[in-house]
Amino acid sequence: MKAMFQGHFRESTSRVISFPGVRMYAFHILLCYIYSDKIPIVEPTRSLELLELANRLCMNRLVSLVEARVIDQLQHQDRLGEDDQVVEIALSLLEPVKLHNAHNLSEWCTWRLCGAYDRVCRAKHLSLSSREYLADNRWPPVWYVKEFDYYQKCVAEQSKELKDLRPTTLQANQQTGCLCFSSKVRRESGPDASTALCRTEPQQPPL
Repeated sequence: MKAMFQGHFRESTSRVISFPGVRMYAFHILLCYIYSDKIPIVEPTRSLELLELANRLCMNRLVSLVEARVIDQLQHQDRLGEDDQVVEIALSLLEPVKLHNAHNLSEWCTWRLCGAYDRVCRAKHLSLSSREYLADNRWPPVWYVKEFDYYQKCVAEQSKELKDLRPTTLQANQQTGCLCFSSKVRRESGPDASTALCRTEPQQPPL
């Protein structure tokens, strides 16, 4: 941008410089960066227009600052549990940011989408290279998904077998027991009979 005002360009002698296609939001952040070397919080959904402007003016540092702001904001939303919204934003930014040399943001979006492969594998606007990379680096991997499904199936079968065994075991416990003190004998004979079973014959006194 410095060369544009000092070199042999039309902008170096113009009193008014136009930025076609630039919105007020992006231009305001550009002015903040020029005067303070800092930028305010950047909305992830509006970061693309700012990255486009920074790349057009060859401001690599501004591109890096925007990337850092966007990544921090998306990570904050992840911590708040807004993972669905983060995945949608990352999916919308993955391909366009590559055109504006925002490589760090592109790598972060790719990493985030690998962890949500089941939700983004059918996205139509992804390039073939992005699809292949997400498929190769998906998380959890395919082998883990298969092992986990097999584990869940085994647990379900084991629970079903335990439920089938419980009534049989309960019936067997009710049928077993002591013949003298079982509930059936007590009901039929009463308290006197059970006492009589336990009595012993008196011994005769010695002669």
